[in-house]
Amino acid sequence: MSLHPRNAFLVGALLLLAVLAVVFSSIRCASGEPQDPAGSRAAQETTNEVGAPAEGASQTTALRASVIHEPLYAEGSDGKVHLEYDLVSTSVFPVPVTLSKVEVRDGDGRRLLTLEGDDLEARTQPLGDTAATREVPASGAANTLVDVVVEPDNVPKRLINRITYELPQDAPEILKALLESTTIEGPQLEVPRRAPLVIAPPLSGDGWFNGNGCCDPTPHRSFRMAVAGERFVTPETFAIDWVQVRGNSTFEGDGTKNEDYFAFGAEVRSATDGEVVDVRDGLAEETPNNDPVNVQLPLDVGGNHVVVRVRPGVYAFYGHLQPGSIDVRVGDEVETGQPVGELGNTGNSTQPHLHFQLADSPDVLTSNSLPFVIDRYTLAGSVALDRSTDTDLVVEGTPEDQEKTHPLFPSVADFR
Repeated sequence: MSLHPRNAFLVGALLLLAVLAVVFSSIRCASGEPQDPAGSRAAQETTNEVGAPAEGASQTTALRASVIHEPLYAEGSDGKVHLEYDLVSTSVFPVPVTLSKVEVRDGDGRRLLTLEGDDLEARTQPLGDTAATREVPASGAANTLVDVVVEPDNVPKRLINRITYELPQDAPEILKALLESTTIEGPQLEVPRRAPLVIAPPLSGDGWFNGNGCCDPTPHRSFRMAVAGERFVTPETFAIDWVQVRGNSTFEGDGTKNEDYFAFGAEVRSATDGEVVDVRDGLAEETPNNDPVNVQLPLDVGGNHVVVRVRPGVYAFYGHLQPGSIDVRVGDEVETGQPVGELGNTGNSTQPHLHFQLADSPDVLTSNSLPFVIDRYTLAGSVALDRSTDTDLVVEGTPEDQEKTHPLFPSVADFR
């Protein structure tokens, strides 16, 4: 729920790994097809059993390849469709195994993605960490964040993974003798034909910077949890942390007070119609640029928040709201555009921002994030992270009107 660490220098704060999930939004399907979020949940019930192995796959390997969930996708603000899933490599060998290459092809054998070298390392992490690595620990696991990018009219029906790996040169000869292959063909994944939900913006005004979102290896994209000891979930894949930029900064003054930040106190609006099913209030504001002190329980992570049930299996989450600002109660029916509270700095947060996302359950930490697109907005540009400082944000690009796209990290959006 906090912002991307790479943006800490952009916002003058050391931002913590986010941990929340579920937010959601307006309910029109981009293609008119009904969303079936239950499918996402069902795919989890056989923990890491999503997908099928390649035919004839009977060779001994050091790794087992699996995915946490089926590919989920949305058209991004770059005009491309991004298909997202997590590819887990689990080792049964007592020595480290190094990933050499990850390839993804469509059902016709067309290569869609190749990750190797630095690119593979940048998108692979220990299962419970965000450090970049290509190493699968001895008897351990690593997770590769897969981002397959295609044209909107060319979304594949099936994805086929191939993993190539190697043992250390000094591995015992008996281990080498046990291996019949250092290439894993699979798993094969069916791509669901479910369009992302179309929502209204949860904020208004100009300069809303996606400081933590899809589809780079941000904390949101990298966050995984285990549920009930039987399955993994990715609670924040498509979640966005919104902070407001004016001129070339997110704050005025020295940035030590919440009131210094342009986003603080902004009206947060319901992005969809729906029923309020959870409200959390009473948590005090945190101090900018300091570790949170009021997060004691999982319930505290999202700070003061509102959860709206949009339809069965689709929930919208609005997090880190100001104490005493929430305008709705459990059981209320809300309409798109209706105020729900004011943007604050409560919970797992180190500067004022809105954590917004869709999820398949009202329980923020045990859900899978769902994709969404915003009906209309202007893409003002993207922050050049390598050339920006906390008091000099460089926003590049020509403003461009967008319809039914997902604002990608690190874009800046103007809302009506």
